[in-house]
Amino acid sequence: ASPVVVGSTVFMNGGGKLFALDAASGCAKWVYAGGLSRSSLTYGEIGGRNVIAYTAGRGEVHVVDARTGALVWKADGLPKAGFGTVRAPVVLY
Repeated sequence: ASPVVVGSTVFMNGGGKLFALDAASGCAKWVYAGGLSRSSLTYGEIGGRNVIAYTAGRGEVHVVDARTGALVWKADGLPKAGFGTVRAPVVLY
């Protein structure tokens, strides 16, 4: 998936991890191990907190604090039928 650039931070996922990298140096600001993902990242605000949201695994939805990399919220996004996957980007509403 394409990275997301916000200010001086590049957010990207790969190898089962979500990374926040300093845009100038490429050094990691933080790393979140959320599982393999092909999902595009969504940047937005929830409750006054800037977050990155994406899907991983077979349909888990992860919302991570964009400043610290701490998990804010995680939920199972699989359909009730119990099969299928979620790979589309998360929409914050």
